[in-house]
Amino acid sequence: MARMQVLNPTAQKAFDSPPTFDHRERQSAFDFSSILVDLAQTLRHPAYQVMFLVGCGYFKACKRFFPSNSFHQRDLEYVAHKLSVTDVTGWNYPDRARQRHQKMILEFYGFRPFDTDAANSVEVEIATMARQHLKPRLIFERCTDFLLQQKYQLPKARTLIELIRIGLQARKAELVEGMNEQLGDNARALLDGLFTIEQESSRYRLTLLKRISQSIKPTQIKETVADFETVSEIFKQLEPSIDVLDLSPAGIQYFAQGVLKSEIFQLQRRSDGDRYIHATAFINHQLFRLGDTLIDQLLSAMASFQTTAARQYKERMFEQRNEQTARLKTVVVELDQSAFVFRNQVQALTDDADLTDSQKVKQIRGLLEIDVSSNFEQLKADMFESGDEPEWHDLLERQSRRLQNKISPILRALDFEANARSHPLAKAITQFKDDLAPCLDFLSDQERTALTPIGGQFRLSLYKVFLFQHVAAAVKAGNLNLAWLARSCIFGLLKEQMVYVSCA
Repeated sequence: MARMQVLNPTAQKAFDSPPTFDHRERQSAFDFSSILVDLAQTLRHPAYQVMFLVGCGYFKACKRFFPSNSFHQRDLEYVAHKLSVTDVTGWNYPDRARQRHQKMILEFYGFRPFDTDAANSVEVEIATMARQHLKPRLIFERCTDFLLQQKYQLPKARTLIELIRIGLQARKAELVEGMNEQLGDNARALLDGLFTIEQESSRYRLTLLKRISQSIKPTQIKETVADFETVSEIFKQLEPSIDVLDLSPAGIQYFAQGVLKSEIFQLQRRSDGDRYIHATAFINHQLFRLGDTLIDQLLSAMASFQTTAARQYKERMFEQRNEQTARLKTVVVELDQSAFVFRNQVQALTDDADLTDSQKVKQIRGLLEIDVSSNFEQLKADMFESGDEPEWHDLLERQSRRLQNKISPILRALDFEANARSHPLAKAITQFKDDLAPCLDFLSDQERTALTPIGGQFRLSLYKVFLFQHVAAAVKAGNLNLAWLARSCIFGLLKEQMVYVSCA
């Protein structure tokens, strides 16, 4: 049986060694009450007195005992000086005396020895923490806290480590037994299929499902969607077994990380029940990760689309304003020139003495019938007949196809759960997935108007852009969530540090 590492060798050695004090810490640790000093002086041999008080100082600081041969020489000399003992070499400290003194120390500080009752209490705590699949190091630290709260002496590190190993192994055996009892033949076949080689890639299916791409390229999104659908289908058949096993979110991550960090041959060496637990937890874990990734890809694709469209719109508006400015200059020049010509012609007619008043009026009317400049008509059309919204919607419609290639597969693969604010949007998503007539209930009045211009056809491509925009906004606002993620607390743990330590 492989041994699980609870503490590394350095940490274990430090736990089982007396503390190393600086001058101030040494003064505090060996600052004894008169009662304790009087108790030490009842011991006959000076060596016993010094050893007893050094043991008291160490217990006061660490709540545990250490072998006398590991006592620091500076500590022995410090206590000996306080007791006016001059020679601290060559002392014999028999085990019986040491044990008797340790009992006196426990009684003085109000602590109990680490006995069978203490071990049984710790075992119960370990069993509880094992169900939560905490890190072994964290379990060790919580065991020491528990013992201190219960006023028990702390044992040697290897004693607690062995209890932790036994507790974790017992929990694992319980899970293996439950998996063997609950897993049906179809579910076993599905899990075994994860350890088969895909002919197209010559790689194990499990290995392929480990990889998750964050890219928003259409091909990468389609691969993520395909993996999500594969994992989702397996998860639906394994869900009853997961419910019966009652794995906590931390437990799911514990075993799933074992799969992510292990090679295929390492997993294949495990027993069937053990391998099935790891694979089942992996499927559960990957389902949530893939769903989270698809949401991230949807939001990223939408943000990229909006940024690109806004940049192109600004560039187009800038070009149009340059064109209008140039046209305005031309119109001003033409109007300026034509106004002077018209004035001179009218002046000449009014000053012509050979013409009658009626003839003058007739010719002036003829001058007024001259056509308006075509540049002026175009400028007028640009300024008064065009607007910003139609131009913006035209641009969105032209770019819609590229956005559809990215977001449509995601929207068709995911199942959403809406709150009261997003029921119309949820209905629109359902009709989109079923290729039914578009639902317009979630759109604003301006958006509805833009979709069906007067005398024009319904702009389906623009509608899909509007739909995707509203979906992204609702997801970010928390009004639209993935149906199964919304009901699972593991979703909130995916960003936390993973907690796996290899366990045979």
